[in-house]
Amino acid sequence: NQRTFGDGMLLIGRFMTETAKIPKEHFVFEDAAGGSLNRIVPTAVIQILEYNKALPKEKFQPFFEALPIEGVDGSLATFGVNS
Repeated sequence: NQRTFGDGMLLIGRFMTETAKIPKEHFVFEDAAGGSLNRIVPTAVIQILEYNKALPKEKFQPFFEALPIEGVDGSLATFGVNS
């Protein structure tokens, strides 16, 4: 039972509209790279964060711990340093 990229994109779309209750007009995901082909309105980002925060702690905590910290890790490791 092999899944395709298209299957994954449909799954993400269903999660956004059916689970997180974000109108389909508020986001476009063309690939999984996070580049310029993908767009999401700011209110939809807030809805996703609110959805995650409302999860039980054991489901929310791994998400929270994976978030980058400005000036510490990820692509934000050097952001704002010496400014």
